[in-house]
Amino acid sequence: MALLRRIASAGSAAHAAGHEAARLAAGTAALAALPAVVGVGLLTESATLTRRVARAGVDVATGSAHLAKTAVVQSTRAVGTLVTGADPLPGGHLHDLLDAAKGMVEPPEARHTRRVWADGDRLQIEVEAPADEETPEARTALRRHLERLEGVQWATVNDVVGRVMVVVDARRVTAEDVVGVVTEIEQARGGKGVFPQRPDHPADLEPLLAAVLAAAVDATAVGVAAAAKVLPIPAVTRHATLLMALLDTQQWLKRGLESRIGAVGTDLVFEGTGALLHSLTQSPTIPALNAAAALQRALEMRARRQVWRRRERELCRPEPDDDAEPEQPPAPAPDPCRTARSRPTAPASTPPSSPPPSACWRSPAAPAAPPTS
Repeated sequence: MALLRRIASAGSAAHAAGHEAARLAAGTAALAALPAVVGVGLLTESATLTRRVARAGVDVATGSAHLAKTAVVQSTRAVGTLVTGADPLPGGHLHDLLDAAKGMVEPPEARHTRRVWADGDRLQIEVEAPADEETPEARTALRRHLERLEGVQWATVNDVVGRVMVVVDARRVTAEDVVGVVTEIEQARGGKGVFPQRPDHPADLEPLLAAVLAAAVDATAVGVAAAAKVLPIPAVTRHATLLMALLDTQQWLKRGLESRIGAVGTDLVFEGTGALLHSLTQSPTIPALNAAAALQRALEMRARRQVWRRRERELCRPEPDDDAEPEQPPAPAPDPCRTARSRPTAPASTPPSSPPPSACWRSPAAPAAPPTS
């Protein structure tokens, strides 16, 4: 029995030892796997952190680019308003200047660049020429359609200058939105997106840009001619400038150029050719005079835009509704002289009344009033 008890206790001890060994092996395996698990966790956290840092960097770069673009646009608008007399970027984009420059060299029969003027909440948008079969009701429909837009206070169409005048809430609608609506309405009515050749509007930027470009070209020719006199460069004979007089008499050439690049583009081409010839002849006098004349034109255009900006609010007002009842003129005031003469004559026994008012006084030379019945 003692032997059996010893065998049983030995088996229990062996079993306990095996169980303890298994637990020790499991603990050792867990300790061995712990660095790998920690490493995987660290790698995952590092990748997540890297993605967050990269996303934050992209957001910062995007925000910085947006802020830089906004600063450039605001600076350009401030300087352009000072130089040109009004806001040169009606849509708030830098490509507005490029569109204006592009419109200067478009053919007159195929000009697709719409001219837009903006000053705060007031817009002047060029419209297409009315078709022959278009009725006045179509223009009225355009005005009413614009007035139904959210953020538009009132609108009116001026066919004389080819503009639609719109007053908007600048916080709710932009000039670009209104231009897009006008374009959609014209396309729905079969418009071709071609604007006719009209006299320059006081708010147009294109004449001012043309004068500034001409002044810049002539000023460059003055600098080139003055520098060529100092440098050992032979001058071209001055008889070469007679070519400009010959070209200026060729009307067929001018008409051909105008049909392709417009009148403004043709003038710039002739201005540049003359400046080039005078710079090659090392004669800065004529380009200097031309530059002074072009600068004077630019100042005139700037003053015209300033006056338009100052007077536009009193010149452009909403037109009355067609269905509104016309106001009745006020009744004429009664004539005190006629009233005094129409009174009944006082009896002879009554004392004389007070003298008539000064408004009814007549000089002795004036004819007497006819007796009343």
